[in-house]
Amino acid sequence: MHLKLLGFLEEHDKCIDALPFHKLLQKSSSYSQRQKIIDYLNEGRYFFGWMSYYTDIETNEPIAPHTYYTDSVWIWPAYLPYYLKKHPQLILPEEFLAYLEAKNFDINKPLLQTINIGKIEKDFLAYLMNNDQKTVSFEGMMSNDLRYPIGRFQAPAHYTSEDIQQYIETIKTLPGRLREAVIYLTDAQQNTAYRPGGWTLKQVVHHLADSHMNSLTRIKLALTEETPTIKPYDEAAWASHPDYRLPVESSLKMLEGIHQHMAALFEAFTEAEWSRNFHHPETGGTMDLKHLLAVYAWHSNHHLAHITETMKQWGL
Repeated sequence: MHLKLLGFLEEHDKCIDALPFHKLLQKSSSYSQRQKIIDYLNEGRYFFGWMSYYTDIETNEPIAPHTYYTDSVWIWPAYLPYYLKKHPQLILPEEFLAYLEAKNFDINKPLLQTINIGKIEKDFLAYLMNNDQKTVSFEGMMSNDLRYPIGRFQAPAHYTSEDIQQYIETIKTLPGRLREAVIYLTDAQQNTAYRPGGWTLKQVVHHLADSHMNSLTRIKLALTEETPTIKPYDEAAWASHPDYRLPVESSLKMLEGIHQHMAALFEAFTEAEWSRNFHHPETGGTMDLKHLLAVYAWHSNHHLAHITETMKQWGL
């Protein structure tokens, strides 16, 4: 990993570069620019987290979400500013202190928003997988069970009227079920990845809104044009933009409107309209609207399960 680790404590993160807490405490003295250092660390960019909290090594009180931050050169855990404030004599690497002095303690927020967070997350997770000494199996958490908690999509051989009604009901109820699942999660909990290397729960909600917005457009194109060629989009690239860091309420509202429109269309379709289709340039094939309904009913439950299964995993 090309980034440098900063302030990892063995009691919290048992990776090979973490040090015992007592070894990082000086007997005397502290940094004259301590508050500037703390402010700098608090302005770091979030890139990864788990749905849990760190507790104080000495008091066992909750102190910070289990999250990690970066400035594109260094990586540090959320608990570092807390311990630096509580223990002014906490030792920091001379290299890091000289680095801050050279930057005049300016984290350069505009530049911070341009860094490739996905690559940093990937490199960090690779580091954890190679060096982690905890009982948690990171390799196991990368399994297909976490990627596909309800299984991969499987189209039925034939679509019955019961299938269609069940799919429509799924579409109609997703916004409410999704809201119920996420409404009581804190922002830190929403910023937890549902699997190592995967999206955060907040990103999952925003992705559902974007994906189903595209789905509604494809339905309208299929209804009004003869086998139109739809426009694919880069899901990962869309998820990297600032709107995916907004509170989830914006996307919950989008989904309520989008699904109301989708359900109204599906419930009014004639058999001829169900057979309308579009061409997908990535697969090279065509998709009719019965198949689209089945796909997006599965897609709804698929991503909802990413959220609910993560909540079960952490006992929320």
